[in-house]
Parts: sequence; C-alpha cells; structure tokens
Amino acid sequence: MSCSKDNLRKLVNNGDIIAHLKQSRKHIEFKEKVNNIIQIYDDNKDNPTAIVKVEAKLKEVGKWCEETTKMDNNPIWKNIGNFIKYSFTGDKAKAAFYKDAIKNSTQNTKKAIAEIQKSLTNPSPHSSNVPPSKNKGERYRS
Repeated sequence: MSCSKDNLRKLVNNGDIIAHLKQSRKHIEFKEKVNNIIQIYDDNKDNPTAIVKVEAKLKEVGKWCEETTKMDNNPIWKNIGNFIKYSFTGDKAKAAFYKDAIKNSTQNTKKAIAEIQKSLTNPSPHSSNVPPSKNKGERYRS
C-alpha cells in the first residue's frame, strides 16, 4: 500500500499535472480528497481494518473523477481515477498505462498552449492585421 500512497503523493505534487488540472475548478477539491486518503492511510497504517476505509475513499475518488470527467468534458479526470484505482489494486501494467495517458495529456496541452502563444506573437504572413472596414459597401455606391 505504501507504493500506492507514494503514487498518490507524486500525483498531487506533480506541477505539470496540477497545472493541467487547474483548467478545471475541481483541482483544489481533487487535491484535498487525495491528501485526505494519504492522511487516513498514514494515521492507520498499522491497523489492517483501516485499509477498508482507505479503499472506500478510493472508490469515492474514482466516482468523483468519473462525474468530473462528464461535467468538465476533460478525459484527464477519468485517467486519473483509473490510475488511482489500479495503483491500489496492484495492477502495475494498467496503472502505468494510465500514468502515461496523464503524462501525454499534460504534454499535449503544453504543446497546444505553446503553439497558440506562438501564433499570437508571430502571426502567419498570410493573415491580415488590417481590421475589416465598417463601411465596405460605400465605395461601390455612386
């Protein structure tokens, strides 16, 4: 379980992932939920029955991620939910798959933002910076 807890810590402390999640208003709530799970685990790591409580909280976060995916229309939440789920079930292959999906999603977002910023600072030579005339038809009137 401590390996999974470390995965959660890395998830909420990864600057790229948090920056990506900040596109949603839900990122603070997500961080609080995950930190709560880590705290419950840390407080009860010597108590085997407390694992049930941690697992219940993980299921709650998984459902919350699914709901947030639907509301935000942002699949990163679903990937995060699956990463958390498979980290704690011990399915390393699936956890790694979803971790890569999260990483790729954040990289794609960074790349898109950089391209948008570049196009704003260096407009295409084919685009016109001249605003359209308000009186277009007047020159054809006699």
